[in-house]
Amino acid sequence: MKQVVTETAVSCGQSEDCGIYALAMAANDAAAQGVAQIDMRVKFLIPVPIYKEKMAGLTKAVKSVCTVRQFELKELTGIRSTISTQCLVLATASGEVLKEPKKDAPIAPGQGIIQIGYAGLEGALLMAGEKEEAMKNRFTPAFLSRLHTDQQYLFEENMAGKLRAAPVSLIRQVKDGGILSALYQLAEETDLGVKADLKAMPVLQESVEVCEYFRKNPYQMTSAGTFLVISSRVEDVLKICREEEIPAAVIGKMTSGPDKIIQSGEEEQYINRPGTDELMNFYMGGF
Repeated sequence: MKQVVTETAVSCGQSEDCGIYALAMAANDAAAQGVAQIDMRVKFLIPVPIYKEKMAGLTKAVKSVCTVRQFELKELTGIRSTISTQCLVLATASGEVLKEPKKDAPIAPGQGIIQIGYAGLEGALLMAGEKEEAMKNRFTPAFLSRLHTDQQYLFEENMAGKLRAAPVSLIRQVKDGGILSALYQLAEETDLGVKADLKAMPVLQESVEVCEYFRKNPYQMTSAGTFLVISSRVEDVLKICREEEIPAAVIGKMTSGPDKIIQSGEEEQYINRPGTDELMNFYMGGF
């Protein structure tokens, strides 16, 4: 039986690329639920003084992504705002689910936790886009070129679709609060504990350097294109990732107790209840 799935994501900023991040988050979530052909509806809320300028740039970026990713752009609307100072982008991905996912064993202690994609990349790219002049003064053109190329890792809708046919018990995209928040929520959702290794988590050096510059933690930052997967057959999942040339690593396991533990070297500490995403702290003037 056919089922229609709808996923919505929001991004904001002054950069004309800011809409790309909402598209990535929404598309990845829809694909993870089994949507193969993604329809996209996008709305911009733009401050009146910059409406004409930003509408053109945001539209161009969104249309380009939809063409490259083969999303069907069903709606693209701009709204003039008299109260906001940032551009706000609302992206809704939808489509039909035609197949049931392949089921792994029920979630239980001992199952592995796999990180697919890079921690904190979305947040690092957003901050860099918002502070272009500062970035140019701090980093070399070669570094900035590599950073721009890293946008390709935001869109993993094809990979998310393949994971539906993999032996996984659960798949979640990393959202507000970053990977530490996602681990905390995994434990809450499953009524189990987690133990994860910070040093095992894939993260790009470019993200590390940008986050250090802005004094933000990449592990507590929104990460479109990054997934946490629970599986009892981690090698099978990793094989799929290798075949698709997608970064992936086993970063921990589910445990029987309620404890949520993050390890860094020999040091262990509890994962705190999720707080404000580091990207929100950036927008609120934390730099």
